[in-house]
Amino acid sequence: MLKRIMAMSFFAAAIVLVSAKPVMACTGVYVGKKASADGTVIIARSSDNQAVWGNHVTVTERVENVPGRKMQVDMDGTVFSELPDTTYKYTAAPFLSSTMAANSVANDAGACANEYGVAMTMAVTAYANEDALSADPLIDSGLTENTAADLVICQSRSAREAVKVLLSLIDRYGSSEGNIAFIADQNEAWYVEMYTGHQYAAVLLPEDRVCVFGNEFTLEYLSDYREKITSPGLESLPLRNGFSYYGRRGELNIFDTYSGEKVTQDYCHMRTWIGHKVLAPKLYGGDYDAGSRYPLCFPPGRKVGLADVCALLRNRYEGTAYDPDVTGRTDMRVIGTDTAMSVHALQIYDDLPARMSCVTWESVGPAIYGVFVPISNASLYVSEAYGKDQPETEAFDFNSDDFPYYAFKELTTLCVEREEHLTYGKPVRDYWMSAEEKMRDGMGRVLEDASRMKNEDEAGEYITGYCTRSQTLAFSDAKSLLNKVIWTQSGNGNTLKSARDPDTGALLGHERVLAPMKAGLDPAGYSYESYKQDISSKIAEPTYSIRKVSGAADWKSIPELDIDRVLWTDDYGIRAKGQLCYDEENLYVHLSAAEKDIRAENTEPLSPVYEDSCLEFFFMPGSSDDYFNFEINPNGVLNIGFGPKKTDRINIARSDAKDYFGIETERTEDGWEASYRIPLKFIRVFCPDFSFSGDVAANMYKCGNKTVHKHYLSWTQIDLEEPNFHCPQFFGTMYFE
Repeated sequence: MLKRIMAMSFFAAAIVLVSAKPVMACTGVYVGKKASADGTVIIARSSDNQAVWGNHVTVTERVENVPGRKMQVDMDGTVFSELPDTTYKYTAAPFLSSTMAANSVANDAGACANEYGVAMTMAVTAYANEDALSADPLIDSGLTENTAADLVICQSRSAREAVKVLLSLIDRYGSSEGNIAFIADQNEAWYVEMYTGHQYAAVLLPEDRVCVFGNEFTLEYLSDYREKITSPGLESLPLRNGFSYYGRRGELNIFDTYSGEKVTQDYCHMRTWIGHKVLAPKLYGGDYDAGSRYPLCFPPGRKVGLADVCALLRNRYEGTAYDPDVTGRTDMRVIGTDTAMSVHALQIYDDLPARMSCVTWESVGPAIYGVFVPISNASLYVSEAYGKDQPETEAFDFNSDDFPYYAFKELTTLCVEREEHLTYGKPVRDYWMSAEEKMRDGMGRVLEDASRMKNEDEAGEYITGYCTRSQTLAFSDAKSLLNKVIWTQSGNGNTLKSARDPDTGALLGHERVLAPMKAGLDPAGYSYESYKQDISSKIAEPTYSIRKVSGAADWKSIPELDIDRVLWTDDYGIRAKGQLCYDEENLYVHLSAAEKDIRAENTEPLSPVYEDSCLEFFFMPGSSDDYFNFEINPNGVLNIGFGPKKTDRINIARSDAKDYFGIETERTEDGWEASYRIPLKFIRVFCPDFSFSGDVAANMYKCGNKTVHKHYLSWTQIDLEEPNFHCPQFFGTMYFE
């Protein structure tokens, strides 16, 4: 029996509480690594609210040693928290700027994962009872779910640290809402309930259990959990104010104390029930019972995979008496709803480097007729469409041509009604599920490949390439499906629903039955094999034969290669060529550029010649990841570097560089040219076994970051979305004759 310190009625409290907040239907899911099908940890959430809430995906870069920065704490932007001097790179799924303007809300990061593999999703809104709120009211200027996730993740190197940061923010600023958060990394997963202005409880979740819950608190006894962190007044506040409930072995029952069954609503409780029923049918396979308590953590009936979690986030009570797509019922709230703002599952691998350990599977907009695409915490950027922000000036502009959220929202609006689901909605959903199957397999294999790569930058580009390719293809398919649904619905449109004889037009006496629409798309493009083939076709290695000469090089007789692949900018007609030859002692380089507006400002060794008109030669002299970069401007300033990646290089400067390398530059009628030699003995300082034989991986470039027309050209194709010449994975092959 529960012992109550003071009697009171909760009924009025429940009514007041519900009316005080917007109606939401968020649902949270957790799968421990020992309960999952592949050993990964999964934390997931469906974020739901009425109206149009557009979101996109961002990558926020690491900031080193910059003091004085702050981030917003409250909804109105009146309270700010100081940031550490160094903050960490993270991915997020925030609102579009247009959404914030239209709805007068703060940015909501939604789901965050940082470079250390720390992941967080917040919040599932939940409600405390009136006694608790009277004793410790919510703080209007306190922490809100719209500001918490990125504020916490940007400064946390572990899940445990992130929990402490979150709770310290509540201690300092208070909380403006009742919320639930998941925070996890490769080692731990935490669950946090925030009840009132200053009261909270965080527990370390067991690895062999799962959780599913709607908008309701479900934590009862702290003794069920190995580790916990609570607010100082969690037990003393209700004891002092007379609303404590003590239950099992005299222990405080947190649920009954801070929430209670009279606060619980079918609206929320049914989603908790269906999660238990789906994942543990032998334990919770019965019909919904409003009076049953479904525990926070429970053992699943079988191992749970990412596909199961995604299906659960789309769940509409299929196979029960409450399925709205079969029964037409509208008196309950499903998990897979058309009002979902952002739906995501964060999957954490414990057998990968932390920098690539977390994949956020993000559905921007409703997931019921949307698709979960991958964003790795190793992603350097996201696709143009998924990353694009709609400005405040375009508030209320429903633009499905340029923004994925609107395309998925419109698809859902057209397909969600009962009459439309089987004809249009189900074929759309079936296609996305087949695409997700390809992506789950492809992402796992890409991560496995990347974990074996020695060069972190190369691994990051490889992972990013798969993620952005999937995102780009998903948006393209969404627009195709949207067009197909609109076209088919328009073709089927007829207010006279009676079936007719196709030959005579006579009425047949029954309502016509429409055949399901055919998606007409092939999900093969999402596969690992397709990605590898795409990479191979785009980086099909150009080759160049380096001719051996005797005496001075006669450049008129040496074959040229074209540096003519225009990358990352408009084509301003700038072109370049390169030539190489060698003898027993030197590799000779000749480069020329056709450009009208030449910039030549830098004159000192190691100055940023890439800002000027610049010609570059990169090559890898050995079997390691180290490569040389030679960069020269029209003044003859030759910058040289050696190392495995852009951020890990030895910069080389010689006082006798002009003579030692035989540097010459000259203006020409249509541009300029440069030549120099690279002594074999110089190369052998860094690669002792190198010889002018066999082949080398190499590339030649033309750039000018501060020229009249900023430009980037390459000999080989570079399949990256951001300018970067330090990418040996895209080098071509050169052979010494």
